[in-house]
Amino acid sequence: MRTIFDPVYGSVQISEIEYKIISTSAFQRLQNVKQLGLAHLVFPGANYSRFSHSIGALRNAGKFLNAIEQNACIDHVELSPGTDHPYKLDVNEQQKYRLAALLHDIGHFPFSHATEHAFEEYLQNQKLIQGRDIEIVDDHEAFGSLIINNDSELKSVLNEAGFSPNDVASVFASDNYVSKTEINLKPVISSELDCDRLDYLKRTSHFSGLPFGNVDIDYLISSSRIQRNKLCFDIKAKKSIEHMLLARYYDYQQVVFNKNLISLEWSLKEAIKICIKIDDNGINIEKSELLRMIEDNNIKGLDDYKYTSAIKSAHNTLSLTPKDSKYMHLDAILYRHQARQVFYSQKYIRADDSYHGICLQEVRNLTDKYIQDNGLDPEYFHVWDKKHQLSKVNPSELCSANSPSDLETTEELVHIYNQHSQTHPVFPLVFESSSLLNLLSKQYFSDIRVFMLPFDGYKAHRENLAKILFELPEST
Repeated sequence: MRTIFDPVYGSVQISEIEYKIISTSAFQRLQNVKQLGLAHLVFPGANYSRFSHSIGALRNAGKFLNAIEQNACIDHVELSPGTDHPYKLDVNEQQKYRLAALLHDIGHFPFSHATEHAFEEYLQNQKLIQGRDIEIVDDHEAFGSLIINNDSELKSVLNEAGFSPNDVASVFASDNYVSKTEINLKPVISSELDCDRLDYLKRTSHFSGLPFGNVDIDYLISSSRIQRNKLCFDIKAKKSIEHMLLARYYDYQQVVFNKNLISLEWSLKEAIKICIKIDDNGINIEKSELLRMIEDNNIKGLDDYKYTSAIKSAHNTLSLTPKDSKYMHLDAILYRHQARQVFYSQKYIRADDSYHGICLQEVRNLTDKYIQDNGLDPEYFHVWDKKHQLSKVNPSELCSANSPSDLETTEELVHIYNQHSQTHPVFPLVFESSSLLNLLSKQYFSDIRVFMLPFDGYKAHRENLAKILFELPEST
């Protein structure tokens, strides 16, 4: 075993194969891919990498697997039927899930999710404008699977240790993952309370300075167990689980959906789309090109610095004037001359409430009318919206479900184990009537914003448009 010192957890123990994976060029690339995109421009300390987050996820996965074994012994649950050690998880299976935790973010693009959204929008525009139908990879899990299955260095390490690259990748990259053993441990890697999310909350709190990560995640992990082939948590940890899920919910609203960060990520998406079109020093998103980079061992250069360099090149070489919206987006990323928020509407709504759609349409109509009446460039404006939900299951689906059997899948939900219940010893927490999550998971948080680039004279227009939009009644 080897040791890595982590600023959040202290010493983290890693196996020899994990050390070799971490040492590969493909994994080292994550040192230069920020976990939170441009969040460091708003929260100066929030600049940690996908690399450190992956180490944290590995550490938490190991804690989960150890707790499951220990609690199996206490609960007298046979994890390995027919063996001399009925409460032991298969060693190779444990290592496979640890590797899946370590590699779950190997396919993240520079600047993370904003880049994926830019790729999606660019592809849609190509189909609409030029009729081009290019094959791209716009999902980090799919890209991660592509890397693991085609990077010679990674494949060599995995094969030498007796692991199929595809088996490891499928744990996090496949929605239809089927465990080869009687025990499905995928929720340790991907669920509402998994090794990834627990590290994200703790690490983001540590580096941003915000208080939301003040949750004892080791206590939560220690209460995890396998019952009726489901990953679940002891009922004694129910309040701590609620605390963690709510903390993550509000962390997202405070960090990821901070008004300045939304503004910057709008400009980042536009900047990336601009750079895709540049022949030299640009961003190539075609699957065939990405696959060639992987096979040629050049994937290590696909990091934040490459994209920042492309944005700088576009800013310096394209024939754009300061009045051009494209110039403003490039300027926003390089010098933080970002768009300003004009309007916001935030409201908790029932799952069957039509408020969000009606309000969004009214905001768009009024914004479009103002732009047209004043002869302004519509590219200067951006209407952003989000319907936040607490659970991974759609609130509408939860509202119409009377029991877990009414849902399409419950695998990723947090399950509670109550040893004193004869009828329902294992049940999803969102169906517990005494839980706050039972109420909040059936609602949306409607969030609608309007942004305006800082063009000449924008301050007066910002004030005038804000007066119009804020006159919208809440019942709209």
